[in-house]
Amino acid sequence: MQPNPGHCPPEPDGTDEGKTHRVHVRLRNGYTTLGHEPQGWPATGRGACRRSLTRHPFDIVEWEVIG
Repeated sequence: MQPNPGHCPPEPDGTDEGKTHRVHVRLRNGYTTLGHEPQGWPATGRGACRRSLTRHPFDIVEWEVIG
């Protein structure tokens, strides 16, 4: 997993072939999507991850593109 830069980086932006990527995340409070169903969270589009860093326990601190 790589650190969250506070914005959606180009890797999971979903622009290749109209595909929306999904990502595994680790939250500041320790929760991780690894090993949970459905697989990961949507990286972009409706219901996508919030990437801003606000010091909230539910901030994404690390992420990785699935697949």
